[in-house]
Amino acid sequence: MGNEIQAAYTGRVGGRDVLIAALVFAILIALFAIQNAALVTVRLAVWSFDVSLVLVILGAAGVGAMVVLMWSMVKGWALRNQLRDERGRVKKLETDLGAAREKLARAEADREHLERLAQSLRVPAATSAAQELGTSGQGCTGLGRV
Repeated sequence: MGNEIQAAYTGRVGGRDVLIAALVFAILIALFAIQNAALVTVRLAVWSFDVSLVLVILGAAGVGAMVVLMWSMVKGWALRNQLRDERGRVKKLETDLGAAREKLARAEADREHLERLAQSLRVPAATSAAQELGTSGQGCTGLGRV
């Protein structure tokens, strides 16, 4: 998800395609406005204006572009904040992972040390027990007598 956020923030996700589409749309609006140059009456609350339809169309397109620009700025701000938060989270997780790896390495070293210690304790004990059975002369035959 972090890559999508960074790509969206840097404009790499279809940025060229969006720009081309916006330019084509702007050209179509301009052609439409020029072909409809009649005077129209615009009423806004208590005011009334007689203006060219070209100005009304271009003004409406300009206001729409400003709304989209403001929206994208707010969205970009939110994405930057989310990206910053995610980077902090990744950094904390990497730190935790490093600590867990160190703990695992210490545990494995302790386990190996304990295995060597147990092995060193087992071998002489088994050897001395076998030697005791062999030197006593009775071995296992003494178990059946009462």
